[in-house]
Amino acid sequence: MRIRTFISITLIHALLVPISASAAIPKAGAACAKFGATSKYAGKNFICIKSGKRLIWNVEVKIVIPTPVFTPRPDAAVIEQKEKSQINTINKIEPIAYAREVKIPKDCSINNSCPAPTPTRIMESQTCHAKVEAILQRKIGTNWVDLAAAQGWELIASCPNTNPFRPWTTASVLTGTVLRWKVYSPGQFEWYSSESTYQEAKTVSRQALELQSALTKLANEPVSTFKPTSPCQLLDATTPNRGLNVDLSAGFPKVRTRLPSIGRIKALIVPIEFSDLKGQDETLSYFTPVANGVRDFYYAQSYGQLTFDFEVVPNWVSVPFSSKKYGMGGAVGAGDPFGYRTKLIELTDGLIDYSKYDAIYYLVPKEISMEVMGWGPAITYPTWTSTGYITNGATGGADMYQVEKNGIIGGRWKWMAHETGHAFGLYDEDYKHETQSLGYWGIMAMSWSNAAIELGAWDRYLQGWLSDDQITCAEKKNLDSTGVTVTISPIVRENADIKSIMVTLSSTKILVIESRKSDGLDRLNPEQEGVLVYTVDMTIPQIMGGYKIVPRIGSKDKQAYTDAALHAADSVTVAGVIVKVISLGEKGDQVNVSKN
Repeated sequence: MRIRTFISITLIHALLVPISASAAIPKAGAACAKFGATSKYAGKNFICIKSGKRLIWNVEVKIVIPTPVFTPRPDAAVIEQKEKSQINTINKIEPIAYAREVKIPKDCSINNSCPAPTPTRIMESQTCHAKVEAILQRKIGTNWVDLAAAQGWELIASCPNTNPFRPWTTASVLTGTVLRWKVYSPGQFEWYSSESTYQEAKTVSRQALELQSALTKLANEPVSTFKPTSPCQLLDATTPNRGLNVDLSAGFPKVRTRLPSIGRIKALIVPIEFSDLKGQDETLSYFTPVANGVRDFYYAQSYGQLTFDFEVVPNWVSVPFSSKKYGMGGAVGAGDPFGYRTKLIELTDGLIDYSKYDAIYYLVPKEISMEVMGWGPAITYPTWTSTGYITNGATGGADMYQVEKNGIIGGRWKWMAHETGHAFGLYDEDYKHETQSLGYWGIMAMSWSNAAIELGAWDRYLQGWLSDDQITCAEKKNLDSTGVTVTISPIVRENADIKSIMVTLSSTKILVIESRKSDGLDRLNPEQEGVLVYTVDMTIPQIMGGYKIVPRIGSKDKQAYTDAALHAADSVTVAGVIVKVISLGEKGDQVNVSKN
């Protein structure tokens, strides 16, 4: 009882003790307890002062927090997109199965059940020509027989001015007839299109035609319409006049018909099997790691500004021809990949609504051999469909699997990530697939690597994943012997720091300096880490060595340039510009750039 009484008295006493003024919420003019006392509340400063005989809190004073001053940038639209994507984080999602199975109906020509032919207009659609002579031919057995001479030449807006036409004619052709065009100038040259199997044309909606027209208009915008926001945004000098036939670029602007750099990309994987080679794996589970590898790679390269939403057709789509039909075995570029892709689209158009997807991937079984279908090229040229077009993606080959057999970890998705780089408009960054002008530094230079596969600063800048304020841009003419010293953050890190020093050597050539660490998707030995230096020439086309490494003095690897990155105290001179590494650090590398 005494204990209980003590507790009660103590609690009552505690309740009767007044709250001190110093502990109360401060308010201007309210009483305070101690002269000179200060308090912070709701972002304001208060000080206890004497007013007559009373101590009161003074008039509130705002706490001023310094804020950085942002200068408006000309690239506001791109930056706005970037900032928006950083605020609204792009969530990655797992691949899902396409809504239904895709099964190709049997060819009516096999059992002679096709409807009787009616006169139809047939145009050559593979390439562009000058107005010469042309004949539509059909295949009978192993022989080609003339069917109808060209009746006219259509002017194609997407073709170059030197060869702006495509021939057309009218003929009655039975479904299943194998056709080709012969374009020639008597006594000078003969050109033959890929063979194709005639199918009755599908109805094309007005909406699809409008989509195709809009794509053509976009493709035809010349480089000159691009307005650089920095001296370092060098213009593409290889294809200043653009069209549907222009697919890749080392310079600004990126090809406008390529995949967008920001947001969500809807992609579809279509597994293809053949009359002589059937797929053995369950498609969704087998291709999910491939899809996730591509998704995760570009999510990292874009610093979270872009992701892929993949769907996978849940069955192997059986095509009515053998894996050898298009002769794509052996060397790169062998056979007829265009005819192969066109046939796949022809067979599946209508079964798949291609207008819903930004990128399409036709992938083959892992059992296929290099001798049968060695190399799977990217899709970068449009094929019109009944609902619009297909203009980005890739067709797979045995190389997708071969690299993994040779010890390349994740070789399947690395192959597809490389081909997807072309769908973003990026070059192969080597010389004729024979020598590595950029070494093994990046997936577009060498995807068959377990080391440095992350994209470099120039490619990320071209895509808009690096903005002007993350590039220290200098013009050679403005440099002096003292130069400029900058700390560059490793290219793989997602932050707002400076990522690269770029120096314009001329109006068409740039020097790029970036920090490479064993981080992100790059796996480097300590001696391979450092400051990577290379040049990009806007006048040099695809696979002609336009990207060129500048190795450190003493570098011994003249093929892969794995030891090319500069270490502390190293320096190189490029066209009179001196690049000197002051120090290397975990958070970034300090580099001085000057002119001798």
